[in-house]
Amino acid sequence: MKKIFAILLVVAVILPLSQAFAITQNEYDEVLRQRDALYQQVIDAGLKPIVEIEKLPVATESPVKVSTEYVVTKEYRWNTSGYFFNDLVIKNTSGRNCLIEVTMYFKDKNGNVIGVKNDDKYACEDGYETYWSFGNNEEFESVEFDITMNDNRFYDCIQSKLDLKVLTTKDKAILSVKNTTERPMSVVNYFVLFLDENGKVIERGGGYLADSDYEIKPGKTQSQEQRCREPFAEVVAYAHGRFDD
Repeated sequence: MKKIFAILLVVAVILPLSQAFAITQNEYDEVLRQRDALYQQVIDAGLKPIVEIEKLPVATESPVKVSTEYVVTKEYRWNTSGYFFNDLVIKNTSGRNCLIEVTMYFKDKNGNVIGVKNDDKYACEDGYETYWSFGNNEEFESVEFDITMNDNRFYDCIQSKLDLKVLTTKDKAILSVKNTTERPMSVVNYFVLFLDENGKVIERGGGYLADSDYEIKPGKTQSQEQRCREPFAEVVAYAHGRFDD
């Protein structure tokens, strides 16, 4: 019977850890099956378990938020000195190119709204991701956000037509965007995220890529570098823009 207690205790410890490290659904189901079988043996023996069973969710890589028209594929919460961010990566799955509008509500521990930010992006191409950054001057406990997908009426999309590349050195990332079309691209903005080994944001850079005419001409490449003051494990980049002609 001591062996049953020991195994049951180990399984009880493994389950909370599964929230911190992603496991497959089959692996999680097998842990649950073994746990429940051992637990039932203790009950059948007329003994009181040394731990109480608590149903805990499995850690997954599921999207943050899903609708019929979009998927929030990533959510990054981070801060700089005096400013606190909750950034989103939104994938357009609507079947059409869109103007996307987002409202972000920052809330305190009591659920009260302590900040609101709004943003919109034209020419969000169907099947592609866009990066959104929302900051608040007060530290927040949670967020709530509304996303509206509107028809894209004014600008043509460029995301499937730009060639985005990122090179890294010890302390920086070099971002290059090539215009693969015969039309000039305008308002090409980018975000670069420096992540640690756990996928947390260390630093984030961003800006615009353009020549002296404020565009990227057909067949041409524009580059920019972003430095990071701390060691990083990974760099992720996003670019978005439009055709104005």
